Amino acid sequence: CDAGGACPTVDVAGGILWAVDNEVEVINISLGLPPSQLLEDAIAFAIASDVVVVASAGNSGVIEPNYPAAYPGVIGVGALSTGRGLATFSTMGSHVDVVAPGVEIWSAAPPAVLGVC
Repeated sequence: CDAGGACPTVDVAGGILWAVDNEVEVINISLGLPPSQLLEDAIAFAIASDVVVVASAGNSGVIEPNYPAAYPGVIGVGALSTGRGLATFSTMGSHVDVVAPGVEIWSAAPPAVLGVC
């Protein structure tokens, strides 16, 4: 992604292929993109290569698929609030496999880089 947070699909797919070629065991993708054949093929290649792919379910707070979390074989992760309920911004739907803390998470990156946290 660039300094403004834009992540072109071709670069994300390229990163997935790089990770597989470098024998990673798990890929975490904390972003959402429009569905694309290029991204779906890269994800399928990773999964076929026995790489676990985990992705954000999304931050729109509605019931809708978010990609790459909604691709087959990807573990989609939603967000919990501090009270252990679903965070108001967490996207919902059949692509959400698990939830994890998503509010008041400490990080070394400034909030503008992280988006909703």
